[in-house]
Amino acid sequence: MGSTGKVALSVIMGLGALTGILSYYIFFDIAAPEPGVMPRASREPSPEGAATTPATSPPTGDVGKSKGNESQTATTTSPAGPSSAATTTTTAAAATLTIPQGASVQGNPAYEPDPLTVKVGDTIAVNNKDIAPHTVTNGKDATDPNMGKLFDTSIINAGDSGEIVTTDMKPGEYPYHCSVHPYMTGTLTVQ
Repeated sequence: MGSTGKVALSVIMGLGALTGILSYYIFFDIAAPEPGVMPRASREPSPEGAATTPATSPPTGDVGKSKGNESQTATTTSPAGPSSAATTTTTAAAATLTIPQGASVQGNPAYEPDPLTVKVGDTIAVNNKDIAPHTVTNGKDATDPNMGKLFDTSIINAGDSGEIVTTDMKPGEYPYHCSVHPYMTGTLTVQ
């Protein structure tokens, strides 16, 4: 390799290293979240009143196991950080929305069932059976001005679950999508 080739290789390697370092610092909070804190795909703050739950497994013990429709209390970590714990009350899910294996591949089914019909006040369990992280975020796509204002599960990692609560929703049809894979879309009908 001549001296011109060595110089070109050095420049390319330097630019690659610089790009890697910049990418690390720009996307650090998405790529390396704090344990117990579920980051949002959007850098906007969570909308007030949005029904979101961390998509992590519940603590050990009886918390998170439901028997009938009885209410249960679980301590979860709030998005503000691990030091500020919040108490939430959950009920048994009235419906289950599944993100099937292979959903991240464009053209495959994104959500099952689609459309999903529930009643006002129902809790929807969301199970991610795919190998990629996903969200269930209300709105047609990322350009929808109402995106995430009614519900946003935040990131649900592979094998994890989250939930959507429809208490503050009015009867109607609500499009939703995955903020990680915008071609994944579905419709929620609330009666």
